[in-house]
Amino acid sequence: MGNEMFIFLDKLRESGTINMFGAPRVLEESFGLSKKEARNVFQAWTKAFEANNIFMKQKEMNEDQLLEVLKEKCKVHDWFYQMTNGKAYYAGKQKADEIDYIRGILGGMDCLEPATLIIESFKPEALKTKGYLV
Repeated sequence: MGNEMFIFLDKLRESGTINMFGAPRVLEESFGLSKKEARNVFQAWTKAFEANNIFMKQKEMNEDQLLEVLKEKCKVHDWFYQMTNGKAYYAGKQKADEIDYIRGILGGMDCLEPATLIIESFKPEALKTKGYLV
């Protein structure tokens, strides 16, 4: 699922030419996707769009507030999402991206070390030793 499709969907939404619930059909036609693939891309884009609104709020938080948000996200994250398929994979990927994004914001605030410690404290031991990504 390429960034190109997300950009396409962003532009489609900004244009206001269609109800976005019709976007999967447009993805099918524009990118030659199957109905299922188009629906998966649209669902991932929708979650990313919603997450972006959350991210914008997080930019206004201080370090302590962001570290608390990071703890909460790590606490409920499915660390083994990479071993799943379909919706479970995309849901896990979105959560991993949120965690990584918050870590990036904290890194810009010179708080990368505490952020990394929080993430590492929630990772299952198997992931620490096997080297899977967040």
